[in-house]
Amino acid sequence: AIVLRPRQGWEAVDLGFRMAAHWARPLWAVCITVVWPLALALSIALASSPWLAALLIWWLKPLYDRFLLHVLSRAVFGAVPTLPQTLGAWREILQPGLPHSLLTRFVDFARAFTLPVLQLERQTGKAARARRKLLKQRAGAHASGLTLICLHLEAIVALGLIAAASLLVPDAQMSADSAEAWQVDQWWQWSDTLVYVLALTLMEPFYVAAGFALYLNRRVTLEGWDVELA
Repeated sequence: AIVLRPRQGWEAVDLGFRMAAHWARPLWAVCITVVWPLALALSIALASSPWLAALLIWWLKPLYDRFLLHVLSRAVFGAVPTLPQTLGAWREILQPGLPHSLLTRFVDFARAFTLPVLQLERQTGKAARARRKLLKQRAGAHASGLTLICLHLEAIVALGLIAAASLLVPDAQMSADSAEAWQVDQWWQWSDTLVYVLALTLMEPFYVAAGFALYLNRRVTLEGWDVELA
């Protein structure tokens, strides 16, 4: 469904953003179905500590990314899976290496780029480390830059949602809410978690698609995968 050819790094990222826009319906359907119920459950379970719920929602990003990558990896071959098909493949999606992804997400700034090594190539251990090292040789900087860019875009979206909401609140009420929000024991509220979940839902499909496009481009330049498939 896409034209595979050698691309510059940022051109591959742009291809990924276009892929996310092209397959928007299945991607965001999966993202909403996976993220929102889990976010709601965490928010209810940790109602007294909404900041902890938000932290766990953020930490579980590698889990959401696997469902998005499942859709993309099949869509590029012209077989876009339905939502029930994607959810029904959860065992395949979550294996192997989910604990590794969750534990290393704090130090792996190229996780969207290297996720296919675990999920699609099914490599683990020493072989996976060698494979990731090889792939990163000419694309690691672009993959890390993609993470930083999407992190900032996510923050911009969240701040934009807060600013838009503030325009709908009367000034007097806004002042009272702001004063309450700045209290030490209420520095993070459930509404902040809601804003973050909305920003995450909007940006994560773009991030995963761009990382996958970088991975495909690296396989083209490294292995001539476009020629092999042709």
